[in-house]
Amino acid sequence: DPEHGFIVTNDHVIRHASTITVTLNDGRRLKAKLIGSDSETDVAVLKVDAKNLKSLPFGDSDILEVGDFVIAIGNPFGLNSFGNSQSATFGIVSAMKRADLNIEGIENFIQTDAAINPGNSGGALVNVKGELVGINTAIISLYGGNVGIGFAIPINMVRDVSQQLIKFGSVHRGLMGVFVQHLTPELAQAMHLSDNFQGALIAQVNEGSPAEIAGLKAGDIITQINATKITQATQVRTTISLLRVGSDAKITVNRHGKSITLNAIVTDVKKHEQKLQSSNPFLYGLSLRNFEQDSPLHGHIIGVQVVGASENSAGARAGLRVGDVIISANSTPIRETQALQQLAKNEKKQLLLQILRGPGALFLLII
Repeated sequence: DPEHGFIVTNDHVIRHASTITVTLNDGRRLKAKLIGSDSETDVAVLKVDAKNLKSLPFGDSDILEVGDFVIAIGNPFGLNSFGNSQSATFGIVSAMKRADLNIEGIENFIQTDAAINPGNSGGALVNVKGELVGINTAIISLYGGNVGIGFAIPINMVRDVSQQLIKFGSVHRGLMGVFVQHLTPELAQAMHLSDNFQGALIAQVNEGSPAEIAGLKAGDIITQINATKITQATQVRTTISLLRVGSDAKITVNRHGKSITLNAIVTDVKKHEQKLQSSNPFLYGLSLRNFEQDSPLHGHIIGVQVVGASENSAGARAGLRVGDVIISANSTPIRETQALQQLAKNEKKQLLLQILRGPGALFLLII
């Protein structure tokens, strides 16, 4: 945005930076302010105070096709530090909607064979008309350099994220409240569908979630969300996360061989997390399971075992570890997860836990 001085780059480029300097193609060096960043999509927005700025026209990444010519522009290996010219490489769109790469939290990449190397991150991917269609962000390589497999974030996705960063400083990410998995040919056949049937299989619907309110059920196969056809599980998270909070989502599913469309209202992830945390602050962020075992040291153990603990949870801060077995809370014996959850919800001040850890035992206080 040349009028307001907004610049889009990758989150990983400016992450942990104390100061940010932008070098323009005309040689000007400008101090930049971070407006907002989103690690899930690896997008960040900066702002500079300058006149006579230029920008690229936006293209439409939704109409890109495999085989389209593209040009990657950037600063590979810091070569631009020795001059004022950017590097440009030429290639084609190798694939669309690449996901499951474990590069970012939300993945929907354009794959290209245009040479992308370290230093290209945050640079432009343009079509032959000079229109911006993506932001170069990552490569797959055994050697740290280009091997013809580079990835760019589609500009339509970048635009949605950057608009929220400019308006709010963060992304108000949508939530549906379902766990989905890929529909394999074996699962499709077991559900009496053709082995080439495509979609995302719902494995769980969270209680009280927009998905449950809309009528979605475990075993449903999501085939479309609004105008987006769903062929793999990762598309569900990407599609929902980019919907505006409060907007309607038309979700088409296959249920027992019949196609039905349900309407859900997207809720805010952060507000949902805050709601869950406020409903049970002592146990929020902990994954628990019922536990029973005969131990040569402790005898017959019945309790609740910690199988997961997020770093920012009250339990983790109090010292709970994965593998700990909770046998009492506030002097009340604990024999199952449901009882612990109910006791914790009713407690207002603190939760004193007696736990077994390895060969020993100790008390921990969650406040």
